[in-house]
Amino acid sequence: MRFYFSGLSGRNDALMLRQAGVHRVLVNPTQIHLVQGFHRVALDSDAYHYFRHGGTLDVARYMEVAVSGNYVWVSAPDVIGDSEATYQNWVIARQWLKQNFREPPVKMVPVWGWGTPKKYLNYYLRCSRIVGIGELVMLMRQGKSENSEERAIAYKMLRQLKTLCQQYPQRFHIYGCNWTVALNHLRGLAYSADSSLAWDGARYGLIIHTRNGKLIRTPAWKLGFKGNREARCIVCARSIQRFMAQR
Repeated sequence: MRFYFSGLSGRNDALMLRQAGVHRVLVNPTQIHLVQGFHRVALDSDAYHYFRHGGTLDVARYMEVAVSGNYVWVSAPDVIGDSEATYQNWVIARQWLKQNFREPPVKMVPVWGWGTPKKYLNYYLRCSRIVGIGELVMLMRQGKSENSEERAIAYKMLRQLKTLCQQYPQRFHIYGCNWTVALNHLRGLAYSADSSLAWDGARYGLIIHTRNGKLIRTPAWKLGFKGNREARCIVCARSIQRFMAQR
């Protein structure tokens, strides 16, 4: 699986990832200045920002940014929580590309929101080799909850997501796959995924590493790890990259 590190918030984050030997990152338009030194850069529309803070994404302006850089692929301008608006943005973005270019200069990945009508997913699968699956972040987080009911909901989602990926192998990019259990199950099935898991080393004092062929999270103190928050993040990033590159 191709894995993209996301959630960069500043130059120090980018430096840590470069020190870890990371090549693939997913950034939004406000983070473009951080991509120097990374060989495979994908662009996100930053839909989560508009979901949290309000406002409406300017599709034409976003597409101007999308075609201005050497991106491996770019996310279609989705709208979290509104599948019809996401579809309309996809149509507008494709029309913009056709009006301005004889051949699209960039690969655009449509985004289907988890739990939204399947008619949109089926349409995107007909239109694009790769389809992004979004709106999973909160469900992924529930998989790490101490609440048994929340964990049950997360595991139900994972079973359904795994079945979908088995039905359409190597067709999906999984947005916000911030749960090691999900990465363990989807690594050989999904085309790609992104996550800010590397920053768990700073947020929670955890070390992400492999044990018995699986990616797991362990408190740094249990492993006797003495490094600071930056060192923890670098170790996490290296472990994730190494694990995700395996076949």
